Amino acid sequence: MFSEITNGENPSAGTLAYFETRTMHDWYDFVISKFLEEERAGRLTRAQLARRIKKSPAVMSRLLAAPSNWTLATLSNLLIGIAAEESVPNSRSAMRPPQNAYPDWAKMIEGPPPPPPSGLGPPRTDNGLRV
Repeated sequence: MFSEITNGENPSAGTLAYFETRTMHDWYDFVISKFLEEERAGRLTRAQLARRIKKSPAVMSRLLAAPSNWTLATLSNLLIGIAAEESVPNSRSAMRPPQNAYPDWAKMIEGPPPPPPSGLGPPRTDNGLRV
């Protein structure tokens, strides 16, 4: 299955569905394990979690009953409501820099703007000449 992707082929619909389902189940298992850990320790109930993330008890029961297609917002809210120490499994042990890192905007504002990357300059006119 994964060999389709590593061999440079486009993954089949079945492969995509498999990995979507596997990821959905993995996140569900992670959230449920964190919730059950808190519940067994007597620190959290389903009703408390529902109140924390402003969901009705019926919605909370549905969310915790079985894996479903949670949005990232729902996943984040559940983890925050559970007070899970880490919101992404193993995120702190990643060896690569985060892909969503932004430059330190405060440092950029303090001084003059950096020069444009080479090859870039003022916008071109319709005839391709720089203005």
